[in-house]
Amino acid sequence: MAKIVITALVTLALTASTLYFIIRRYADMALVYVSLIIKGRRTFSSVPAPLKPQVREILIDLELEYLIDEDENA
Repeated sequence: MAKIVITALVTLALTASTLYFIIRRYADMALVYVSLIIKGRRTFSSVPAPLKPQVREILIDLELEYLIDEDENA
């Protein structure tokens, strides 16, 4: 019984750490795209779909909504 609990806890810890790094990777990539948009090297429409909500949120937080070149529903 203890071995099953330990295995379950290890699996949960590995899953949590994997999710943390995936979330952090997307956050880092969103910041990269935001900086490229601000510099004029990319447009919001060129951001990959999974990153658009985060990039949109960051641009709005920075009061740079005018750099979002497409509808929220698009």
